Amino acid sequence: MSGISEKLLENKPAPESMKPADFDAMAKGVLLFAKALKPQIFAIQDSKLVVSMNYGCTISELDFTEQLPANTNMSFVNRKESISSLREMQPKDLVILLEDDSFCYFTSETNICTLKKYRASVPRISPPDFSDATQLGETVTVSNTESIAKITKKAEWTVLFTHGKQLGGFITSNSDYMLFNENSCRDVFGKPPDIILKSISFFQVVGSYAEVNLFSVNSDFWLKTTTDIGKPRKGGKKATTETIGPVVTVYERLRPMTITQCPKLLSHISGAN
Repeated sequence: MSGISEKLLENKPAPESMKPADFDAMAKGVLLFAKALKPQIFAIQDSKLVVSMNYGCTISELDFTEQLPANTNMSFVNRKESISSLREMQPKDLVILLEDDSFCYFTSETNICTLKKYRASVPRISPPDFSDATQLGETVTVSNTESIAKITKKAEWTVLFTHGKQLGGFITSNSDYMLFNENSCRDVFGKPPDIILKSISFFQVVGSYAEVNLFSVNSDFWLKTTTDIGKPRKGGKKATTETIGPVVTVYERLRPMTITQCPKLLSHISGAN
């Protein structure tokens, strides 16, 4: 008896195939974005899933070029049924990717996931152009991502601040305060920040590590956060780990603030209780 994919191939154009591990990585990425960001539409452009949020101020990009067939483009509606079927598929054999005017199909020999396509045209989402950007300070590498994510996900927004144009730390709308580098306390306390910026998506999507960069682009401030969606996989030696899963890049245009708009930050840096 023929499998599901063979039956679908009878009246469909030539398919593209994916390995089970590649499908699993792609599915986990979509599930992560569905849970954390709750976008209405998923857009995949040139094998990259790109989601625009907050009226275009935040762009999240998940690189599927290692998982999806080359130059894959599609858009589909974020429906609970579709996300559930994507989660439940779990193929053991190659996954065949098919498409018609109304649906995208991911099918194995025993299962199928049907994603309803967005009927209207989806405008292309473009991350900011950093070719002429100025990076402010050094890259901040964060390893205690889980503890920071717990703080920021409970907050309505997060304020990041710099001293000497170097990102120093943040304070949330719930008044949770943290420095990225504890050794910089003597450089921070008693001195007002030179830049204060409001973020509404900081660490909303984050994996086992994060690299955070602040850029100035045409008088705008953009935060670029690079992270992962996979769990660390230990190699032969204890010291070596390899991250499983695609790379996630989040771009957010931040809104400048004044110290008077964030009095709790002022009390922290002045050493007041």
